[in-house]
Amino acid sequence: MNGTSEEDWKHILHFCATKPGILVPSIGLHPWYINQRTAGWFDRLRETLMGDPGIHLGEIGLDKSRKSSSKYETQKLVCRRQLILGKELNRTISIHCVSAHGTIFEMLREVFPDGSIAPPMLLHAWSGSLEMTLAFCKYFPHCFFSFSSPKTSKSIMAVPTDRILCETDDSRSSHLFHSYNEMIGLEQFSKLDFKGLKQLLEDNFRKCFQRGEIPHHEGDVNC
Repeated sequence: MNGTSEEDWKHILHFCATKPGILVPSIGLHPWYINQRTAGWFDRLRETLMGDPGIHLGEIGLDKSRKSSSKYETQKLVCRRQLILGKELNRTISIHCVSAHGTIFEMLREVFPDGSIAPPMLLHAWSGSLEMTLAFCKYFPHCFFSFSSPKTSKSIMAVPTDRILCETDDSRSSHLFHSYNEMIGLEQFSKLDFKGLKQLLEDNFRKCFQRGEIPHHEGDVNC
């Protein structure tokens, strides 16, 4: 469960604490809410993450659509700073990216020169091109993808089945089950029934968010 602004971090953490082992909390500063950040936001984020290794980072990222009112250059500075924090603390990172796939890819390569030791990342509601998807899959072996509409995505066929998650960025459970049904209709999942697909996605979720220890790598957060 993701916290996207300073205002909802405490609510996310409180709610996840009521369902331990079921809900996994992540907090971060989403590009839509950058203009609402307060002085000391980064220190509070870092302190909260350091206080509990079970809290992950996100949702962060870049958004060049009209939905985002923050300046793109500011988004990049804020996103990069959080990515470096994710590297320092070795946390799973949930990433929002709209019309900035090449930029986020290059930023990630800068922060994680060796993609093989980068922590797990989730690119949610992925809308990148086939070429961009292949690049992420090749360079970041612990990168996972979720799709709002799997059936209409040309990129989903390029993603290994053990790195796909079901998109849950919707308050209506009917959309989640619709997404399951769309995935079952795809060739790469054709040998799975609903129960088998559910198990696959659950296993992928655990690899992404409830993983064992991955070697820790220090990073400079003073950017």
